[in-house]
Amino acid sequence: YSPGVSEPMRILNNYLRRENNMLGKQITELAILVTAREFDSNYIWSAHEPSALKVGVPQATIDVIKFRKDAAGVAGKEGLVINMGRQMFRDHKLDSATYAKALDTFGKQGLVELVAIMGDYSANALFLHAFDQHVPPDRKPLLPAK
Repeated sequence: YSPGVSEPMRILNNYLRRENNMLGKQITELAILVTAREFDSNYIWSAHEPSALKVGVPQATIDVIKFRKDAAGVAGKEGLVINMGRQMFRDHKLDSATYAKALDTFGKQGLVELVAIMGDYSANALFLHAFDQHVPPDRKPLLPAK
């Protein structure tokens, strides 16, 4: 209903998901799942959990996000992405240690693109919630009921 909004968002989403090679598909899908869970977006989650599994995100890592478990057992980049998303969406900032580790791990451009993915999907979640969009009938809702 607003081409001026939808077209730039589509271009950004396409770049972040398909043209961005800095982060890789696993980290991209993981960032989307963290965002979907923090916004309780069953629509986004149900579209991206299968995608995350397909690109090799382990079910155990997905379950940490899905069931809001402690991420201490998730090592490396994956654990960092989970902690980053939780801090940004719950505390509205990254603590200094997490920021420094993320910058060291992903570099400046990678960190900007990782935050942009989460920002893009948070905007998507807001639209879906505002317009009361539900998981399509041909897809099973994959998040636990509230």
